[in-house]
Amino acid sequence: GELSSNVEFFKLNKCLKKGGLACFHDIYFPKSFKNWLPATLCQKNNDWKEIYIDQTTAQGMYIVQKLKD
Repeated sequence: GELSSNVEFFKLNKCLKKGGLACFHDIYFPKSFKNWLPATLCQKNNDWKEIYIDQTTAQGMYIVQKLKD
């Protein structure tokens, strides 16, 4: 479901090591809300560095790198 990404992100966040990458799709609300909350958390948290953001589609894609364990 659309909200399962939130649970998946919190599990990923615990397992992903420093330097690891995370890729989120469907980040633009209200077109799609699958990953808008995890993407926003990464944008606002200094533990993540934005690598790429795709704004060419209505859903979008976001790639971030984890900076801290």
